Amino acid sequence: MKTRLSIKKPTTPVDNKRIWLFSLLSLVAGYCYAEQPTSNIYLGQVDRSDNGIKVVDVVAVTDNPEYTNQPYFFDEGTLYYTQEIKENDASQTDIFKYDIAEKSSSNVTQSIESEYSPTPMMDGTGFSVIRVNGDDKQELWKIGFDGQTKMHLVPAIEPVGYHAWTREDKLLLFVLGEPHELVLADPARPDEEGLQIATNIGASIFEMPLTLGHTYTIEDEKGAAPLFWFDPYSNSTVNIGSLPNNAKYYAWSSRAELFTTDNNKLVTMPFIVNGQEIIYTAYSKVQVDSPHCQSGISRIALSPYNDKIALVCHQK
Repeated sequence: MKTRLSIKKPTTPVDNKRIWLFSLLSLVAGYCYAEQPTSNIYLGQVDRSDNGIKVVDVVAVTDNPEYTNQPYFFDEGTLYYTQEIKENDASQTDIFKYDIAEKSSSNVTQSIESEYSPTPMMDGTGFSVIRVNGDDKQELWKIGFDGQTKMHLVPAIEPVGYHAWTREDKLLLFVLGEPHELVLADPARPDEEGLQIATNIGASIFEMPLTLGHTYTIEDEKGAAPLFWFDPYSNSTVNIGSLPNNAKYYAWSSRAELFTTDNNKLVTMPFIVNGQEIIYTAYSKVQVDSPHCQSGISRIALSPYNDKIALVCHQK
């Protein structure tokens, strides 16, 4: 399938500017603890050949019974993620950082609130998170790389579930409601409620490589998830394909390869960006050489140079 778009080319390398979106929602139980209570993050190498793509040399980033999710490569050597912390009868989530070379993790936030969805900011001064405050409100905050709280980014919009940054330092937000909304917001105008782009959206919002647009899905009761491309300059949307039935999460490589799941197995599909056309091809299976990732994969993240992949794998 070919989709003709007005595509603006990036002026900075997509490899270092990919926008990934990951978040845990206390108000959306289907996406968090209730969905897959036992999960860990695994890191593998992406092996490309004429026979397809395989994930090899898989190692565990985490190994614990608590909730672990939302991996995001901040650079080629650092993976951030969300980790549940339990003490006595209480629990919360913090943002952790995994040093790939050292094979070690450290707690970044260590606050009294729960934080989810670590996402690097475009200006390089910190990262944004979903924070659950003392009134159980889900808000978007800026955190420094030292773990210190910097500012409340869009105080007029709540509850925020997922988010992605545009090249213009604006935000695409998953706002919880009946129905859920995709909202374009400007942190420079913190008192405004933003512009509604779509409703009934899915959990993943990403910048599409080789374009300046973002992609998102629309969910329906039959489990279908059509994929849409949004142009933040014209505020227009175009359908460019779909995820396999019942797939909720996906990720892009900087080559415009879409990685997602089909019946809990990893699959990929390259998109061809040719002038003003986006060409939708076909999915192929990705072999994952790990016994830990055979019972189900949900969230996915690729490193900026596409040679590493992080997988959230669920145990039975």
